[in-house]
Amino acid sequence: MTSAFHKAFSIRLVALGSTLAVATAAVTAPAQPQDGFAVSHPHSLKTSSERITGALTGVDPVRGIIVVAHRGPHEPPSVQLSWSETVSSETGGHTEKSPISVSQGPGETDYDFRVTPSTLIRINGANASLGNLAKFPNATATVRFTPRHDGNFALEITVSH
Repeated sequence: MTSAFHKAFSIRLVALGSTLAVATAAVTAPAQPQDGFAVSHPHSLKTSSERITGALTGVDPVRGIIVVAHRGPHEPPSVQLSWSETVSSETGGHTEKSPISVSQGPGETDYDFRVTPSTLIRINGANASLGNLAKFPNATATVRFTPRHDGNFALEITVSH
């Protein structure tokens, strides 16, 4: 009787284990769309973009980066340091510095954008290249971009001067 009891008990354990395995697989399996198309990376389908306007303060064509400064009363204040240097001929060319003065500047936040070959760049309505942007420091730039964890990617850059 004990061997029959152990055999029945073993069969029930195997059946219970199989049921649990199937239930666990059903719960942890990624959901597939009903029409049979699988989505490989749902974040790659993100199509939302943002827009910012500011002064074009930096262009690095080699690294493919631009910097736009957004200024205004709602941005954190900046600190400006200023001093002057004079070279004295009486002391044999020794440089004298004035005391450094510290003042609070306008609020400013700098934003870096990655520029790819697919980024549309327009200067005064005409198509342009990233290298052309370097000719327009402090020009007003509007950037439409996609924020991602690995950087802000510029989709479109429009510069007017």
